Parts: sequence; C-alpha cells; structure tokens
Amino acid sequence: MKVKINFIACLFLILGSSAFSQVKSISPGEEFTKIKVSTGLFVEIITNSDESKIDIKGSEKDNVNVDIKNGELELSLPVGQLFSEAEILVTVYTRKVEELKARSGSEVEFKNKVQQEELSLIASEGSYIGGVIEVKNLAVRTVTGASVSLVGFANNQNISLKTGASYDGKNLETENTSISVSYGGEAIVFSTDSCSANVTAGGSIDIYGSPSSISQNVKLGGNIHLIEE
Repeated sequence: MKVKINFIACLFLILGSSAFSQVKSISPGEEFTKIKVSTGLFVEIITNSDESKIDIKGSEKDNVNVDIKNGELELSLPVGQLFSEAEILVTVYTRKVEELKARSGSEVEFKNKVQQEELSLIASEGSYIGGVIEVKNLAVRTVTGASVSLVGFANNQNISLKTGASYDGKNLETENTSISVSYGGEAIVFSTDSCSANVTAGGSIDIYGSPSSISQNVKLGGNIHLIEE
C-alpha cells in the first residue's frame, strides 16, 4: 500500500499548477453509503465527515460524472476518456462507506481510519483499494488483476480472489478469516483464532498470526503457506 500512497502523493505534488489549485466542489444534497469508481480515476475518501461533499481537481475536472442513485455515489469519466492521461483527483467527504467498488484501473484510498461495523470492498479490472480500517466484519472481492491492501483490525474477514487478483492483509490483524483464491490470485492474511483457506486452479495464500484453528484445501494446483514469525 505504501507504494500506491507514495505514487499518488508524488503525482499531485508535481502537479502544482493553477489547474490543480482550482477546486470544483459539489454538495450532492443527499446521503450515500456506497461508492462506485471507474474509468481510471484517482479518488481519496474521507469518512466521519460532518457533510457529504465531492471536491474535484485537475484540468479535466468538469468532465467527471457525479451521480447518486439509491444511496450509491458513482464517479466516472466519459467512455472516450477511459485511457486518457488526464490528471484528476477526486476527494469524497462522507459520514460512512458501507460498500466501495473500484474498477477499470481506478485507484481509491481511505485517507483516515475507517471505524464502523461492516465494510465491503470490491475491486476489478486492474483497480486498487487501500487504507486503514477498524471494523467488525470485512468482505473483500477482487478479480481480474485488481489489488486490495489494508492495515488495521477486523474481527472477521471474508476474502475472495480470482484471475490474478491480489490481497495484502499482512498488517490487518483479524480474529477469524475465511479466504478463497483461484486462477492465479495471491493473498497474505493475518489471523489469530481461525483461518479457513481454499485454493483452486492455481494461486497462493500466506497465513500469518499462527491461528489456533486452520482448515486448508488445495484443488488443481496452488499452495498455502503458514508463516511463523
């Protein structure tokens, strides 16, 4: 996660132009607890905010689509800009995020610690999600080369990785972990009480934390490693 954070920080320090000193601020006027990010956007999320607000910086800030439907905030660029090199940073202020989806090469980071009961993260198509969390129940689904990197604590986590996706939870301490990896996914988890680990058709899981109860299952190739420290 440090690599991604440093990359984004450096990117926008370099872009200290007048275009980035100007902010387009949007107050949606309604609550949202779900966020969906696509088309390669860089997004920062600040939770526990007193107000819901979206700040957009960059030369293409007026081209960012902002829409809210059924409590879900959707952020995207027009289809024709999917692979553009436009530098855009979106900062989302909200009370809480129950579900976050990142797709199409987007990079999303929580800028402060997420403290709540439930959190669901879904990353696909080469996207990235990272941050510091403290939750009771965490669910992560990652596919098609996307990655998730988390630090902090969760009582319970349920992880699903497919088709070259990756999950770095070495510094996310959990009590109970259930993880399924298939088709080349790679995961690192930390669990102290119980861990159920399954690998199908290639993939790997490294397990830290010396859990007292472990269930392992490998089908059609792959590996599971118990790491002692």
